[in-house]
Amino acid sequence: MSDAVFHQVLSFESGNSTDLFVGQGACAKLRSYVEPYSKAGIFLLFDESLPELLVRHVSQALPSCSQISISSGEEVKTLESLKEVSLKLLEFGCKRSSLIVVLGGGAATDFGGLVASLFMRGVDCLYVPTTLLAAVDASLGGKTGVNLGGVKNILGTFSHPRCVCIDTTLFESLPSRVFHAGVAEIIKHGLLADSSYFEQIEKEVPLSPTSESLRDVILRSIEIKSEIVLEDERESGKRKLLNLGHTFGHAVEAYSHTTDNPLLHGEAVAIGCVFAAYLSHLEGYLAKEDVNRIETCFSEQNLPSRFSPAKHRKDELLALLRQDKKSTADGVRWVLLAQLGEAVFDREVSQEVLAKALQYIS
Repeated sequence: MSDAVFHQVLSFESGNSTDLFVGQGACAKLRSYVEPYSKAGIFLLFDESLPELLVRHVSQALPSCSQISISSGEEVKTLESLKEVSLKLLEFGCKRSSLIVVLGGGAATDFGGLVASLFMRGVDCLYVPTTLLAAVDASLGGKTGVNLGGVKNILGTFSHPRCVCIDTTLFESLPSRVFHAGVAEIIKHGLLADSSYFEQIEKEVPLSPTSESLRDVILRSIEIKSEIVLEDERESGKRKLLNLGHTFGHAVEAYSHTTDNPLLHGEAVAIGCVFAAYLSHLEGYLAKEDVNRIETCFSEQNLPSRFSPAKHRKDELLALLRQDKKSTADGVRWVLLAQLGEAVFDREVSQEVLAKALQYIS
C-alpha cells in the first residue's frame, strides 16, 4: 500500500467544498488543518465503543479539543441523542465558528453531521471515519440523518463536511466482519459504474486492511461516488444510482434488528444488491450468469447474499419495503442493473416479480 497521503478538494454546485485526505497516517494532517478553529473551539464527538488508544491518537492530532462520547452504531441515531449532544455542545461553549470533529463509523457520521448542520444553523464539521464503510460511503456526499419509527434516516439534511480524513491505519484494528461490511459498498460502486473495477474486486479475495491496493481501491470508490454527487447533489436524478441495493437492503436491515441476529448495514446492502441483480434479470436486463458472479463476489468477500425472513413475517418485511423514503405516490422505484458496470434508476417492478425475487433471495 502506498505511504503517500492523497489530498483533493471536492467542490459542489451549492458552493460547498470538502477537503479529502486519504492514506496511511492521514491523521497527521489534521493539526495544521484545524488550527484556525482553535480559538473558537474544537469538539470531538466519538463512538463510545472505539478503543481508547484510537480516540487518544486522533485527539492528540487536534490542538485542545472538548470530547463528547456518543452511543455506538444505530443506537445513536435518535432524537433523544440529538437533544443530549446538542445540549452538551451548548454547555461546552460551541459557537457557529467552532469545528465539530466526528470520529466513528457511518452511524456516527450520519448523526454527527446532522448535529453540526442543525446546531446554531450550521457549524463546520470534519469526519474521521473508523470503518471502511464510512470511508467509501457515509462520510461523502453530504447526507446526514437519524432514524424514527423504525425507518432508517427518515429525518436528515444535505450538509457537506468541511473535511474528510481517511487514515487507512485505523482499519487495521477492525473486526473482520465490520471491515468487510465496507467492501459491500465498494462492490456496489463497481456494479453501477465500472465493470473493470468490479472485476478488480473479484480478484481481491478477500480484500483486507493490509491489502497493497486498499488506498487506491478507496480512492476509486470515492471517485465514482463524487462524480455522481457532483452532477446531482440533492438526489433529484442520477444520484439515485447510489441507492443500488439499498431499497431492499434497508428493509432487510430494519427487519433484522427485530431479531436475535441483526445485520450490519453493509451486509444488508450486499443482500440488497443480489436482490436487485435478480430483479434486473427477471426484468430482462441482466444475464443469470452475471447474477451468479455478483452473488459469488459478495460471498468470497465474506458477505451474506441471501436472507430468509420467518414465513409468518414476510408481510412485515414487505411493509418495511413500502416505507422506503425514496418511494413515490406510485410506489417503490428501483435501481436495476442494465449490465455489469451500468445501472438505471426509477424503474417500476410488479408485485409478481417482487415475489419471485423474494423467493430467490430466501
